[in-house]
Amino acid sequence: MKPSTKKILIIAIIVAGILILAGLVMGVLAWRNTPGKTLNAFLTAVQNKDQATAMSLVSSKVQANKQENVQWFVEDWVISASLSSKIEKDEAWRSQTVPEKNKYGNDTTIIDPTPRYFAHHYQAYVTVTFGDGKDEYEDPVIIKLVRDTDNTWSSWAQFFKPWKISNIKYQPFDEEDFQELEMGEEDI
Repeated sequence: MKPSTKKILIIAIIVAGILILAGLVMGVLAWRNTPGKTLNAFLTAVQNKDQATAMSLVSSKVQANKQENVQWFVEDWVISASLSSKIEKDEAWRSQTVPEKNKYGNDTTIIDPTPRYFAHHYQAYVTVTFGDGKDEYEDPVIIKLVRDTDNTWSSWAQFFKPWKISNIKYQPFDEEDFQELEMGEEDI
């Protein structure tokens, strides 16, 4: 083998090693920064009746009424004797507001479904079961998380930004729920 060929081979091996190492580091960092970890930490804090830890995972950038809404749910769940939660499904996306006006006169928002590692928004459909030992209640809620950054569109600008809870709301009723409650459209 010629000396110049050896040098090229050694350089190629070093570059490949650096790329593999960088890929592994990026993979580990992405794995550590998933919305599921923040959601699980939040639900675990609530189950452990640690309201302060649960509320520390709420974004300080969201509106005050959304923070109060999250606090209302947390206080309701923390005082229960028993608590369990089950994640039914989840969704992740990025969004961008463009200056075009929609039919209601508001700016148009473009929503792009995205893998959770590159997303800015995430929501999980969670059923929280709680009770006082005698009666059990179910709260079918949607827990929304958002990256702690203002850049909602660029994947790389938020890749390493932490996830924070931004809202909790009840899941909307579907037709089965209306039939179960025996409600008609006039009752809504």
